Parts: sequence; structure tokens; C-alpha cells
Amino acid sequence: MKVDTKQKNMKSAAIENIFVWMMIFVGFTSLFFFVINYATILRIQDNMNAISDYGANYIANNGTGTDISANINDISVSGIDNVTSANLVCNESTNVPPDYQVSFTTESSNNSYKFYGSKLSATRVVYNQLSGNTIDCTLTVNLLD
Repeated sequence: MKVDTKQKNMKSAAIENIFVWMMIFVGFTSLFFFVINYATILRIQDNMNAISDYGANYIANNGTGTDISANINDISVSGIDNVTSANLVCNESTNVPPDYQVSFTTESSNNSYKFYGSKLSATRVVYNQLSGNTIDCTLTVNLLD
């Protein structure tokens, strides 16, 4: 009876198999959380675009005298902190010739969010239906982690 010497010289690969499976698990878990965080950033950016659209159209039709923070809180997602009237700053200037525009910018107060290293912002410019003045509004929102 011949004994196979190759089997005797080989060691068990149990530790290497566990290490490989751990690395595969860590890789898939990291990719999973990266996709979730990226989707969260896209959702918040899309909501900031919607807030800018709403704010610009509202101010173009109704002017700067009304408080729109309650309406903005109704359309904002859970990743954005409550907006107050102190977060919205509007400056109106008279131009010759008139520009007839409302510029509404929504920007985050956070310098970074999740793995994204800068501020998120959205801008919408619409036709001013009330006057020929230029209205520049900036809404600062705080993003929640």
C-alpha cells in the first residue's frame, strides 16, 4: 500500500479560508453602506432642489414679506433639520434696466456630510412676477447625521 506523501506535507487551510471569508464580508458590507450613504446624499440633494424650486416660485408670486418656513418644513425630508424664518435671508435690489428675477439658493451649513467632503447646495432662478427688482434669497439648512 502506497501512502500519498503530498497529503502529509500540506497543512489545513482553515485559517486562510476564515480570513478570506472575513475579507469578502467586510468588502460587501463596506460597499453596502457606501451605496446607502450615496443614496442618502442624492435624496437630500434632490430635496434641496425641490425646496429651491418652491421657494423661488413662492417669492416670485407672493413677495418677500411672508414666512415660508412652515411650508418648507412640510416638503423637507427627515435628513434636514427644521427651518425657521431666521434661516432665510432675502435681499432686494432695484436694477436699471430691471432684471425681473428671483434667485433662491438653498445651502447646507455642514462643511461635510457622510463621506461627501463639501457643502450641498441648490439654486433656482425664476421670473419675478411682482416687480422688476432682483431678489436674492439664501436659505441655510442644517443636515442631520
